[in-house]
Amino acid sequence: AVAAAKKAFPDWSARSPQQRADVLNKLADLIEANMEDFVQAESRDQGKTLMFARTVDIPRSVYNFRFFASSVLHHTTDCSQIGHMGCLNYTVRCPVGVAGLISPWNLPLYLLTWKIAPAI
Repeated sequence: AVAAAKKAFPDWSARSPQQRADVLNKLADLIEANMEDFVQAESRDQGKTLMFARTVDIPRSVYNFRFFASSVLHHTTDCSQIGHMGCLNYTVRCPVGVAGLISPWNLPLYLLTWKIAPAI
């Protein structure tokens, strides 16, 4: 997986914000189109109720992809000033390379999407 990610990095890092948003929205669309399959898999994997997976885990996963699809188009660089200290804080969003992401056991898909979507 790491080797594949390294190989894909040059192409992914050159993608525009719109291309990244399109990928994230497509992932959300695919999850929604296969909602019941994801619900069943999450229930089997976690032992949680179908209702919980259907109303919490999977919809929140879709929301994460859609949120970050919008975010990538509207937030590129932020700057804020700490007036009394005379400092500026910058947030610059640019590709940095392969990242290892750990997903907790209790909400694996939902929390994985919270980490992987902004990385895309």
